[in-house]
Amino acid sequence: MQQDVLQETSFFNLLEERWKDGNVTIVTDGYYDLLHVIGVSTPTVIRNLQQEKSKLIPIAYSPLGTIAPWSKASFPKTLGKYVAWHACGKHEYEYLQQQFTPTTITWLKNPVTTTGLTMAEFASAMQGFYQEVLDHHEEYVWHMIHQRMSQLHLQEEQHTLCLVLQQILYVEYKFKRKQILSSNIEELGRLMHETNYDEDELAKNLQLLKVHGFMASLEQVMEERQLLSEGFMPIPPLQNRLTKNINKTII
Repeated sequence: MQQDVLQETSFFNLLEERWKDGNVTIVTDGYYDLLHVIGVSTPTVIRNLQQEKSKLIPIAYSPLGTIAPWSKASFPKTLGKYVAWHACGKHEYEYLQQQFTPTTITWLKNPVTTTGLTMAEFASAMQGFYQEVLDHHEEYVWHMIHQRMSQLHLQEEQHTLCLVLQQILYVEYKFKRKQILSSNIEELGRLMHETNYDEDELAKNLQLLKVHGFMASLEQVMEERQLLSEGFMPIPPLQNRLTKNINKTII
């Protein structure tokens, strides 16, 4: 166990040192693009990861050889297929592939314990891995949005309504991540101004998707930012605590 802790600490210190150039920022305030987990998968780690998964946080995991056929540590299959894995060796890579395909799994040696890979090469490869995790996670988010939309059984001629609803769901996701980009709500404002859709149908489907209250508060924010005018609001805007919280998460 002491050896595992030493290896985890050495690996983290390596990452911290390499990210000092500013390409990657390590934060502890909860406002992060992805969560990188290092080392043994204890029950506490798994419980915390389940919580992060429920919030649709992208997760990268470097188990450093602790998840293997001979190890006592077990990892939930469903969670394992959500996590993106970094394997340090061939056998670990093959085992993770066997257990958790089709998730993202990359094989990248640990320069703390092996030779043949410079620190600069490792840092560059790890950044590429992070970007792959983010790209695949974005695809996953849209897959989840499309799944929610499929429950509405909209007709083909309601395509524009579908686009507006999808963008609302995406902004809701970004709100939960505390990362709404100005471009996210600008795109929603453009869709609501430039496309033709049935406002009554939109209001009804907002209820079905359980985002009616969120949209009312979001409309208020968009009006304040001159992204939406009164004639283009399908439901009455609402000024409340949620409105303030939405404003705080826009970056």
